[in-house]
Amino acid sequence: AVPPPGTTSIVIQLLQVAIERLNFRWPAAPGRERTPVLTLQDVVSGGPPVHTSGEDGLLSLPWPCPELCRGGARAAIDVQSVYGALGRCYVVLEDSAGAARHGTISEVALMQSGRV
Repeated sequence: AVPPPGTTSIVIQLLQVAIERLNFRWPAAPGRERTPVLTLQDVVSGGPPVHTSGEDGLLSLPWPCPELCRGGARAAIDVQSVYGALGRCYVVLEDSAGAARHGTISEVALMQSGRV
C-alpha cells in the first residue's frame, strides 16, 4: 500500500519466519534466537543494501523511498539470521486507497514460491 500524502517514513517489521527445509522457526523460545536482520536494496542497480534493520528488527525507511518508488527499481528484502541467508522477497507497491491511513498496520504474508 502506498502511504498517504504527508508521510515521511515507513517501518517494516518481521513478525514470523518459518522455513521447513531449513528447520528454522523464528521466534523460537524466548532468548534463544536473535531477531533476523532485514536489508533492503534495489537489485537492478546492483549496489549494496541501503537500509538495514536495527536490533529491534524494525526496518525504518524514509518516505518516499527511492528503492521502492524509483521507476525501474526492483526492491528486495533479504532476511538473514546468525546462520546466514534465510530468503529474499521482492516488494511491490500497490496503490490501494486508504490502505495505510492514520498509522494503521498492513500485514503481509510472504509465501514460498519454488525455492527460497
